[in-house]
Amino acid sequence: MASTTRRRPAKTAARARTPEREPTTTVPVTPAPRTAAPVVPAPAAALAGLGAPAGLGAGVAAADVSGQLRAVAPTFGDVLKSIGIGVADSQAALDQGVIDTVNELADTNITVVTDVIQHLDDDGLPVAADTELVSTDLSVLNFFMPTVHEWKRVALSMDLSCGAFNESDGLTFSAKQSGGGIGGAGLFWGFLGVNYEYGYENTQDVRTSHEQEASWSSGEVRLDAILGPRTTGKLPVPSQVAIGPQIVFSQGPVKETAVAGAGVNRSVDVVVTVRKAGGDVNPGVPLRIEAGGLRTSFSTTAPFTGNSTNAEGQVLVTVTRNVPNAGAAGARVTLVARLGAMSQSYALTI
Repeated sequence: MASTTRRRPAKTAARARTPEREPTTTVPVTPAPRTAAPVVPAPAAALAGLGAPAGLGAGVAAADVSGQLRAVAPTFGDVLKSIGIGVADSQAALDQGVIDTVNELADTNITVVTDVIQHLDDDGLPVAADTELVSTDLSVLNFFMPTVHEWKRVALSMDLSCGAFNESDGLTFSAKQSGGGIGGAGLFWGFLGVNYEYGYENTQDVRTSHEQEASWSSGEVRLDAILGPRTTGKLPVPSQVAIGPQIVFSQGPVKETAVAGAGVNRSVDVVVTVRKAGGDVNPGVPLRIEAGGLRTSFSTTAPFTGNSTNAEGQVLVTVTRNVPNAGAAGARVTLVARLGAMSQSYALTI
């Protein structure tokens, strides 16, 4: 702001005449623009607790970032929420991918050879032309199981940094100028004279000030995640149920026959009955009998017809075991009867 003050000259004579005074110029001063945000001074004790460096200016120390902290804190909450939802959505997508893969593999069948039937000639050599391959169509899931993945660990860390500073400066300028003088004039050869006195004073004051506050906030989010296979059980293996003929065993008493110089032959007769799936007798079908290395023989005495079932669907097989003496302990033997692709076992003590 500028101001100018002028004084009127004092007259010293009754007929004094005041001359024209020098013009005074006033320079207008426009203050510099001022931009300032409200600043709440921070207590000195709090700054000391934060370890503020020595010589920290008062303008800087007055900055308060609590407003910035309150403004950006909800943003970090939204970041945490979005990451959590993203992890959950990605896990659901991984699980759905496994389900889709299993469905695709379950509908994909491959032909697998399950049995090779090799025919031998009279010399015990294989006949390649008579080799038979038994195959079946199985789902790929019997041989391949997709790996299920899961998020083992997801760690999230966030950092928030806020800062502010306050800057202020100013300028004060003052100028003062003053002056004066005495003058006179004579008329009519000195019989009439006029004397006068004059003076002036100029004062100029200039004051400017500027204040500015700057604040900022920044953040960082770090995500550490581990994706690994999930511990799962295998798909259940389907059980096989065969519906067909029935094989029933009926054991007779154990008999012992002495053999000169060869101990005792211990034998037992077993009647094997074969029935159809509906329960009717199944005559005329051949049976194979295995007795764990013991001798077996089929009866051909009526009504039995060797290893083929008779009209009642039965065969009589005799299992013989040689023991050193009559007091020898009995042995447990598994008797197996086979009919085509099916078999039935029976525990025999002899």
